[in-house]
Amino acid sequence: MKNLFLFTLILFAFLPFNSSAQLVFGVSPGLNLNGAYIGTKFSDHLIGTFGFQYLGVSYTLTDPDFEDKFSGSVFIPSLGLKYLMNKQNQIQPYLGISVSKPFVTGKIEYDGEEDEEFSDAVKNLSLLGLELGFGVEYFFDENFSIGGEYGFRYINVKYKSSDEFDDVDVSGSVKPTYTKLTLNYYFSKGGE
Repeated sequence: MKNLFLFTLILFAFLPFNSSAQLVFGVSPGLNLNGAYIGTKFSDHLIGTFGFQYLGVSYTLTDPDFEDKFSGSVFIPSLGLKYLMNKQNQIQPYLGISVSKPFVTGKIEYDGEEDEEFSDAVKNLSLLGLELGFGVEYFFDENFSIGGEYGFRYINVKYKSSDEFDDVDVSGSVKPTYTKLTLNYYFSKGGE
């Protein structure tokens, strides 16, 4: 699954877009995760996007007798589609869907010795996300808009490991709603 997702990302990134297609860029500031996307407006009603989010955490606990260190990161690339509904004056409603494949890294050290069990647990963790949302953009001019989006997020979590003593297979999901503010820039179409 990881290889298929990476192949799709690379294919999308290097896809030769029609010269008359419109390039789109946007950012989504937030309290916990900020995001950005770049995309192509394929038609009057459809935009394909590639987005990225990142979260990193680290700490060091130092005591006269020991030193513990932790570092971890989550890289969240995503592919999405925005279906633009009928624009009214400067208001553009849309429906959005995106699929993301978070990649988790992490390391714990106790007095300079890496905790191999923790490293193995991180390697055996698999995440997959899906977002479905409804949003509205307000266009200040033909190239710049500000928007808001509300939707449902689904995150699937799987952990699988096996050793000589037992097999562990755990799966679960988290299903929160989300809101986000977006700042969007629509570049001029090719040839204009």
